[in-house]
Amino acid sequence: MTRRERLQEVRYWLAAVRERDVRKLSFPHWKPWFGIENRCLVTVTSFAEPDPASQEEGGKVPNAWFASDQEKSLMFFVGIHVPQWRSV
Repeated sequence: MTRRERLQEVRYWLAAVRERDVRKLSFPHWKPWFGIENRCLVTVTSFAEPDPASQEEGGKVPNAWFASDQEKSLMFFVGIHVPQWRSV
């Protein structure tokens, strides 16, 4: 692998760290997992995303929490299943 190819690979990896979800389908990092065999449904009762607009000066970026209703009923969204990845 040439130095240029390695730098390009590192750039893609760093961008992937910033893009942890699949919102930009044109992003090359996700392309290998676009097949039907990697599609899944993710069940949740609530989820959070960073909310930079609510960040107080000098503080950490807080999360904005989302749920389908006050009782936190079960809901789902589509995802990409990548078996070798582990999460907490």
